[in-house]
Amino acid sequence: MSAAGEPALSAILVSASGGPEVARTFELLRAQTAAAELEVVLVGRDGPSLRALAASGEELAAVRVVVRDPIESTGQAFADGFAASSGAAVVCSEEHSFPEPDWAQAYIAAFETHPEAVAVGAGLDCENPDTAVSWAHLLSDFGPAVSNPPAGWAQELPGHHTAYRRAVLEGLGDALASWLEIEWILHEELHSRGEKLWLEPAVRTSHTNVSLIRSQMVSEYQAGRSFGALRAELRDWPTARRWVFSALAPLVLLLRLWRTGREAARADVPVATPALVGTMLLGLTLNVAGQAVGAVAGIGRSRSKRLTIEVERYKHLKPDERRRYEPLTDRGSAESPPRLPSSR
Repeated sequence: MSAAGEPALSAILVSASGGPEVARTFELLRAQTAAAELEVVLVGRDGPSLRALAASGEELAAVRVVVRDPIESTGQAFADGFAASSGAAVVCSEEHSFPEPDWAQAYIAAFETHPEAVAVGAGLDCENPDTAVSWAHLLSDFGPAVSNPPAGWAQELPGHHTAYRRAVLEGLGDALASWLEIEWILHEELHSRGEKLWLEPAVRTSHTNVSLIRSQMVSEYQAGRSFGALRAELRDWPTARRWVFSALAPLVLLLRLWRTGREAARADVPVATPALVGTMLLGLTLNVAGQAVGAVAGIGRSRSKRLTIEVERYKHLKPDERRRYEPLTDRGSAESPPRLPSSR
C-alpha cells in the first residue's frame, strides 16, 4: 500500500461471460509477489463465477466488482473499472494475457524508479507461437514491446498493457472511455504534451493472439477503423486533415510495413517467413484501409464488431488452441468450477 493508504496498482479485468474466461488471469494476479499492493477490479456480467472469484482474492489488497451487462466496448468497460478503482496507478488487464509473478512489482518499481513517467508499458511474449497468424497479430499490434525489447523512453506503449498514474486518467474526464478504446491515441496525445512514457521489459506477460486468419483480418480492419475515427475525433482534426490522411494511406501502409518488419527481425520469429510476410501484409493493408475509412466516415460499428476478439479471445483460436483456453460458463452448472487452460 502507498503512504496514502491506497493500493500501489489497480488491474482492471473485463469478463464478458461473468467470470470463467478470466479465471486463469485472476489466479495469476492473486499469485503476484506484490499481491498485497495490488487491487483487482472485475467488470462484467454478474454470476456465480464472478462472485466466486471476487470472494477468493484474500491475498490481494482489494477485489472490487462492477456489474455491466452487456459489455458494449472495451473502452467503456475499462472506464467503468477505473471509476471503481483506487490504485495510485491503473492498468487495463486482459483475459488472454498471462502475467509473470513479478509483473505487478515490476510496474510499481518502474514508477518509483522513473517518477517523471506518467505511463509504463510491459514487454510481451507470445503465448501461442506456432502460427504465422499469431505472430502477425502480435507484431502488428505490439511490435516494439515484443520479445524482450530494450528498456527506455518511448513514443508509444502496448495498448491494454500500459499502467497509468491515476492523475493522467482522471484528467481525461468524460472522454475517458474513448481514450481507452485504442490506447495508442492516448500515448500520441501524452507524447505531444511532453509527457514521459517508459517501456519496461521487466514487466512481462504472455499474450494469446488470434490464430484464425478470418478473425485476424476482422480485428485489423475494425481496429483500424476505430483508431482512425477516434484519433480524428479526440485530436480534433478538421475535415481537410481527415481527407488528406485518407489520401495518404498508402504511405502510412509503407511506414507500418517497414516498422513491423524491423520488429519481426528483432524478435527472431520462429515461423516460416513467407507465411508471416503475407499475413502481415494483408493484415496491415486492412488496418490502414480501416484507418482511412474511419477518419472520414466515423467509427460506425467497429467497436462492437471487434469486441468479442478483445474479451473472448478463445473463440478466435485454432481448434487445438481453443481446447486449452475455452472456459465453462455460468450458463452451465453453477456448481462447476471454471476450467483453467493448461500451461504451454
